[in-house]
Amino acid sequence: MKMTLVTVGKTTTNEIKLLCHDYSKRINRYNSYQEVAIDTSKIKATEPAKLKNLEGEAILKKLQ
Repeated sequence: MKMTLVTVGKTTTNEIKLLCHDYSKRINRYNSYQEVAIDTSKIKATEPAKLKNLEGEAILKKLQ
């Protein structure tokens, strides 16, 4: 089984980066694991519903 962690936007908090790194070291013993970051800097939307749709499309595009 292949596991994928998808993050939307930048992971700027150092604690979250450390947690993701620790998790990847632990889970790699049992399953293949990858992290995918979705860049949202190019998405220009002001309405929350439209922003969610655009982010969802970006996630699906990246995973295919």
